[in-house]
Amino acid sequence: MAFSDVLKQSITGRPINLTEPTFIRDECDAQVQIEKMEELKKIAPPEIAKQIEQDIKMLSYGISGENMVAYELKHSYMPILILRDLYLEYKGLTAQIDYVVIDTKFILIIECKKMTGDIQVNNNGDFIRLFKNAAGKVYKKEGIYSPIVQNERHLELIKRILIDEMKNITEKKCKDFLRSIIVFANPKTIVNMKYAKADTKKSIIRSTN
Repeated sequence: MAFSDVLKQSITGRPINLTEPTFIRDECDAQVQIEKMEELKKIAPPEIAKQIEQDIKMLSYGISGENMVAYELKHSYMPILILRDLYLEYKGLTAQIDYVVIDTKFILIIECKKMTGDIQVNNNGDFIRLFKNAAGKVYKKEGIYSPIVQNERHLELIKRILIDEMKNITEKKCKDFLRSIIVFANPKTIVNMKYAKADTKKSIIRSTN
């Protein structure tokens, strides 16, 4: 089923008479990538194999975060369609989206982040990652690309698909229909939004699993 067809079903009526959460795409491309990297590591020189192992750990960590979100969605008891790890390409624009959740009342774009260290968000919307030692003292700070900006790009692409492919879909309706949220899936990560703007605070949740 094409993505545009799924969108049409979601807007024109309850998708396929759902009574529970239903995944129409549950594959994770990163898992396939890990399997290929495992094979490559076997024949790579030691130094390269070491870097491959590190890359595998990072990908595995991200997948475990997505799995936490998948579990919550599967047990939400909502009649929704769910697409995981969705790659979209439309009119020269591309997007790799962790989760698209579709209902007749909304389309929710979920960006999942699982990382070590705490996150601080300032009033400019900057995301700063904090690394702490065993005593809780910060020994390193680094900026990370804003997941909110990342998801805004995803929303813009889906909005273009809706407006181009469906009749009577306006910018206003898209604004009402499309929603976005960022999930920090590491329960040990503290997200400090004391100085963040109100709209930023509304866009972020933290897993407690």
